Amino acid sequence: MLGEYVRTDRLIAICIGLSVPIIIFGKATSVPFLGVACLLCLWTAVRSVDVRNGLLDFLPKDVVVAFIIMFGLWLLSASLSTFPLKASFAVIRTGGIVFLTMLFAVFLIRNPASLNTALKVLLGASVLAFGYISFIFYVSEAPFALVELIRSEPGRPSQFFKPFGSVIICLIPILVWGGYVLGGRWRWVGLACIPLGIMAIIGGGRYIDISRAALVGLLGSAFMVCLAYCIRSIRPNRFFAWFIGLTLVLALFGLVVWFLSALPTPPVANDAVPNLPFPDWHRQIIWGFTLQVIDQNLLLGVGPNTVNMFRGADEIILELNQEYIPSHPHNWVLEIAAETGLLGFSLMIASMLLLTRYLFRAIISRQSGSISALAMCAAFWISSLANFSIWSVWWQVCFAVLLTFPIARLRAAKSV
Repeated sequence: MLGEYVRTDRLIAICIGLSVPIIIFGKATSVPFLGVACLLCLWTAVRSVDVRNGLLDFLPKDVVVAFIIMFGLWLLSASLSTFPLKASFAVIRTGGIVFLTMLFAVFLIRNPASLNTALKVLLGASVLAFGYISFIFYVSEAPFALVELIRSEPGRPSQFFKPFGSVIICLIPILVWGGYVLGGRWRWVGLACIPLGIMAIIGGGRYIDISRAALVGLLGSAFMVCLAYCIRSIRPNRFFAWFIGLTLVLALFGLVVWFLSALPTPPVANDAVPNLPFPDWHRQIIWGFTLQVIDQNLLLGVGPNTVNMFRGADEIILELNQEYIPSHPHNWVLEIAAETGLLGFSLMIASMLLLTRYLFRAIISRQSGSISALAMCAAFWISSLANFSIWSVWWQVCFAVLLTFPIARLRAAKSV
């Protein structure tokens, strides 16, 4: 019986470790691994009182309250939407992914050996994935035939691997930390993931499909690491911490107001010119249109995951031959604000700030995993300012699974 438990735990750990790197072959390739891990974890929870109690006590009470109010407001927005089923499904699905994070984390907390196994699998699979992409970009495209066997008409290698660039920047902080946790040769494997990952993202600079959002996210992640080490070194008192925090928030708010005020106001004339040097003109128009949606649906929005179905979103911009919102706004801030209103958006920001506060407390007390968790969150949220829909299942799962590793370590030490 004990051997059966050990084999089950090892299988769960392997599936968790593989579920993110395997996305290299497509966004849906992680489904079998996540499915197996989730079913086995649920089976373990049914048999174990400790796991069930761990799930109940996993989140701090103030975070639980914030989440309940946030999801409640999102469901209210969904119920009032023109497309209530689609909107409600997006909210329920996101709640399920939050539960998945808790389930995996509690499993890893219960069995530290499984956390080490999952980290080893994550490190090994990621190095192979980064090396595979780099070999295709810098040496020969012949190995891309493997992708062509799995996916029909995958397009150019640079185009196919572009979404994985954002996954890479989320992986790097966890891989470096995981290498240090495991020690020995794994430390060098984790460090090697930094240059290999950057090489995979930029593709030698020979391709037009470089993910600029991923590069900006990587820079933001590096900045947060530097900030975290500074804070940990000086250990600021509460007054100084609040002063720095408010200064950064006000500076960011001023930058956002300036940026949004410079966006074009649809309908856009054919001879209109951009007021901003970045991002591309079509994305500026998308964001300008989304701002109009926010203004017209200020409190509760148009319903989660439905802004592209708002009236006028499918109209064609003659100059570009593109829709005002082809699928989503390519910016999570505008997307959440447009679809859940200022109420839903404010509650989401409040929940994020609560979690960030706990992370910074762990950073100041020098807890293992705290800086890597902060860096991964920065990479995810900053890159999401200009890439995928925040409701994309594969993107949410990527964030949830990777956050599981450091959070499990922190919760085991009762730091978060």
